[in-house]
Order: sequence, then C-alpha cells, then structure tokens
Amino acid sequence: MKICALWTGLALIGISGLAVGQSLTVDCVTSGGTNCPARIPDSPQPGIVSSIVIPPAAATLCSGVSTGTTVSVQLNATHSAVGDLVVSLANPSSSTSTLLSNLQGAAGACQGSDILATFTDTGTAATCGALDPSVTGMVAPVSPLSALHTTTGAPAGTWNLTVTDNGNNGDGALNDWSLVISCGTPPPVPAQLSRTMLAWMALALVLIGSLVLRLKRRT
Repeated sequence: MKICALWTGLALIGISGLAVGQSLTVDCVTSGGTNCPARIPDSPQPGIVSSIVIPPAAATLCSGVSTGTTVSVQLNATHSAVGDLVVSLANPSSSTSTLLSNLQGAAGACQGSDILATFTDTGTAATCGALDPSVTGMVAPVSPLSALHTTTGAPAGTWNLTVTDNGNNGDGALNDWSLVISCGTPPPVPAQLSRTMLAWMALALVLIGSLVLRLKRRT
C-alpha cells in the first residue's frame, strides 16, 4: 500500500506538466528530404518543391494539450534579390500558408540578399534588411501558419515547401529548411489543483499509505 500510494503521488506531480513545451523538429537535409539543397530556377521556369515527411508519432505528440500544436518553419535560402521570391508551405491535407511573397523594399522589390529566418505566427512582419541575410530573425508569414494546425497533433505525412522566383535576373538556392511542431499551452489549472496543491496531495497519499500499512500490522 505504501509503495502504491507513493507511485500514485509521483504520477500526480508528473501529469501536471505532461507535454508542455514538447516539440519536434524535422530538418530537410538531415531527414533525407527532397530538393535540399537545390537551385531556385529563374522565371519563367517553375519553382521548386522541397518535401519532408513527418513521422506518424507526431500525430500524438501533443495529446492531452487542449490547444493542440503550433507550426513554425526555419528557412535557409540564398538569393541575390529576395523580393523576387514567393515561398509557401502545404501540409499533408493540402492546406497552405504563404511565408513570403515579393517582399518590398524602400524602392520596389527588395534587393537584399538571402534568408535565414524562422517563420512563426508570433513573429514580426518581414522587412527588407540592409545586411546579409536580408530576412532574418522571427518573421511572421504572409498568411497564418495556424491554417496548418490541428487540434490534437500535427498531420503525419508529406509536407511541401514551394519556392518560386518571379524575377529572371538573380541566382538563388534553397539550402535547407526545417519544420518545427510544438505543443501548445494547456488550459489554466484551477487554483485547487495547482502544482503546489498536487505536491501536497501526493505527500498526503504517501502519509495515508503509511498509516494504513501501520494499522494493518497492528491488526
């Protein structure tokens, strides 16, 4: 009884933080994805499609977390004029988010070079930076990545990143990209079930178990 109560108490402590902060990162190059690295053809040639596969385990990555998952994209691309590029991501269900589309600078299309950025719905709007890489940091996509989220996990299967060059006067390449799937934040825990309270409950169970064991020995 004492051991049973002890394990029950420890389980209560652990469950209070289950899945919070978990994430899965699938890197194109490392995972053996397609077209990474690959040259980005100039217009009027069609763009490139780079694919990575999310394993089935990702579908239950955030089970038990009410807000499901969030998706972000880490992108590493070389191009002499990033304002020529259109980048979009499609999940296995063919829902699509546009990450970047003909970024503008002070005098028309951005002439800055290269992209080394993380696209996330909590980022700031993309700007045409003067330094190389021109697009860097935490960047908000043109259309929300939330369109690719699910309520319980991330769709397992093939995700496609499409990169198109709408200009014909600049060379470029997709070096690598990663898909990051992160668990959301669970609903607020009621005050009576806070982590501190759960710890006290666990201790109480241990003490009760010890007391019951002693009473059994006396009888």
